[in-house]
Amino acid sequence: MLHTGKELLFVIWIRLSILLYRRYLRMRYWLPKFKNLSPWPLPVEMPDDAQVLAKMAIEQITSVDRLTAVTTHQTAEELPVCEEKTWIVSGISPVQKRLLRNLPKVGAAIKYLCIFFHFLTILIAENNHICGGSV
Repeated sequence: MLHTGKELLFVIWIRLSILLYRRYLRMRYWLPKFKNLSPWPLPVEMPDDAQVLAKMAIEQITSVDRLTAVTTHQTAEELPVCEEKTWIVSGISPVQKRLLRNLPKVGAAIKYLCIFFHFLTILIAENNHICGGSV
């Protein structure tokens, strides 16, 4: 069966539109079912404050262990050598604290290794963002 240009376009468009409509119907059926599937739901409106977002992220990351304590350290108040007003959000469980306590004492760096690692990561990310680089 030969079709003219208009008829050919019409036949192709009908086939595509039926496939697209079926896809739309499937998405409309399945997506609401997946909406509440995550055990860690996020709020509908996310806060704008970076410190609150970081605390939410650490709480979700460490939510496997219910005994984990999430703390926020203000570096300007706790470290006298720090000139900038920055913060560190940390989450550590009692088991992790015990493991850190049992490590051999090599210096203060081991005790605060996790905190300084996150602090340095934040500084590197901020510097690369300011300079236009990528992490």
